[in-house]
Amino acid sequence: MFLRRYERRSGRRRRTYWALVESVRTGRYRGSAGNELPLDEWWFADLACRLDMPQPTLYTWIRRGWVVARQLPGARGRWVLLADHDELKRLRDLRQHCMHRRSQPPPANLTRPTTRHEDS
Repeated sequence: MFLRRYERRSGRRRRTYWALVESVRTGRYRGSAGNELPLDEWWFADLACRLDMPQPTLYTWIRRGWVVARQLPGARGRWVLLADHDELKRLRDLRQHCMHRRSQPPPANLTRPTTRHEDS
């Protein structure tokens, strides 16, 4: 029923709808409706959960430049972080280093992000 109502609208909306359906089907987007992000981008809380780390620690890493992040405009200002498969591994290694060797600063290869946003 919803699809029939949606298809009666303009052709542009119909193309956008099917593009979204195809993106979800192929795994290019993840998240619930309205919260879709490209595969290599993470909402702040989701990445903290994935790395099993406290959110204040992840925020400190953003401030130090150890994670590539951007804040969305608006009152809520949600953070979007960029982390592909290799970047997730680097962040896990950094987390392990910070947990087990607190007295030693992390090596430069763990604190230097390997991916960048197109617009930064």
